[in-house]
Amino acid sequence: MLLVASACGPEAVSEWDPRQIEAQIPVVVAALEAGDPAEALAELDRLAAAGTAPVGSDHYRGMALADLDRPAEALAAFEAELRTHPGNGRAHGLAADALLELGRVDEALAHIEQGRLLATDFPYFLVVAGRAALQGDDDQLALSAFQTYLTADATSPLAAEAHYALSQIMSRRGDAESTAYHAARSEHIQRVHQYLNLYRSRLDEDPDDAEAALAVAMAHIDLYRDISQEMRLLEVAEGALGTVLRLAPNNDTALLNLGYIRTVQGRDEDALALYVRAAESNPGRVGPRLNAGLSSRFLGRHEDAVRWFEAGLACETEPQEKERLLYELARSQVDAGRQEAAMATYEAFLALPPQDPRDAAARLAALGG
Repeated sequence: MLLVASACGPEAVSEWDPRQIEAQIPVVVAALEAGDPAEALAELDRLAAAGTAPVGSDHYRGMALADLDRPAEALAAFEAELRTHPGNGRAHGLAADALLELGRVDEALAHIEQGRLLATDFPYFLVVAGRAALQGDDDQLALSAFQTYLTADATSPLAAEAHYALSQIMSRRGDAESTAYHAARSEHIQRVHQYLNLYRSRLDEDPDDAEAALAVAMAHIDLYRDISQEMRLLEVAEGALGTVLRLAPNNDTALLNLGYIRTVQGRDEDALALYVRAAESNPGRVGPRLNAGLSSRFLGRHEDAVRWFEAGLACETEPQEKERLLYELARSQVDAGRQEAAMATYEAFLALPPQDPRDAAARLAALGG
């Protein structure tokens, strides 16, 4: 019922988006984004005392109070906002969440139904609907709500909550594989955001903290690789890497990962140039040489690829790195017409102790993809 349009719908009101006043309360918005609701609330109190709080700021007061785990006061703030702007669908969703915290499920459902028709770009309603369904012991509705939410948002802390809820539902259904999958996803996303919060705080204190900027970039690349291939994640990472390279132009980790972003973007010449710079910046590191070899081969420069893989093997390598380098070297030797050298390299690859229980033939097949 929560996810199906009502035939009646809300009374005819003009939609209103609270984000249109954010430019008037930059300190409040920044504090909320930084996870400091107490500072946001203090700033709203200062604006109210000075008589300069913009109309619509009750919405942000409610958000701060909700983050401070004060649901009754948050609800009062959202209700005040809805008296001013009854078309604020986002306030309906947040009021519903506060009502759920207070155990007033039926009232929450009414706000969900009212608000989701006003704020169609606000998937948070799905999270609130899922929470309400769980409180009502309706696993099927909760499953639908959280799964749908994840199609709109795969990487935020709310996505971690959605995966956790799905793991609980799947556990009750006896689906061990799905339970483990959603539990692992939830833990992974939570862990990345804990890491991000730490380093974002450092950047707030010092925008020229290169170590923190690199950590922020790597966290977004991690989310891209392991959770969701959304290009916006790489855009954030690229911005952070730009900060690192402005402060430390020869940082090989930043160069290597910016090269990876260029590879994903299909800018292969630029990617190769960055891998070469990373290799020059750290002569003993395998990663830039491996990636430079892969990029060279993709660009049809097979002799260059052979040289890069051989250079990687000349570094001190971990067993898995050596396995990958030998395999890629053999492929590039074949591409370069060096069949005898390729056979010797494949033999060296097959002679390596396996890094997993699969036999050599299976490892070859897996690496060949």
